[in-house]
Amino acid sequence: MFTVGVIVYCAARLQQPSWLEWVGVVLPMFLFGNWAEWAAHRYLLHSPRSLLKPESRARVEAQQQERGRAAARSL
Repeated sequence: MFTVGVIVYCAARLQQPSWLEWVGVVLPMFLFGNWAEWAAHRYLLHSPRSLLKPESRARVEAQQQERGRAAARSL
């Protein structure tokens, strides 16, 4: 979500961009942004020694409880 916001912001700031600017600027930014989000999830959120682990665990547990309640209601 953050990557898309950055791309939209930067693309809106381009004035009469050529196809070379789209390919040379926006595409690499999209690829780097996706990599950065992947790396953040992989190494910050899912690392055993992460400082963010307690917050992440609490969020996952809350999502699992909500899914359990939704499944029980559908029965």
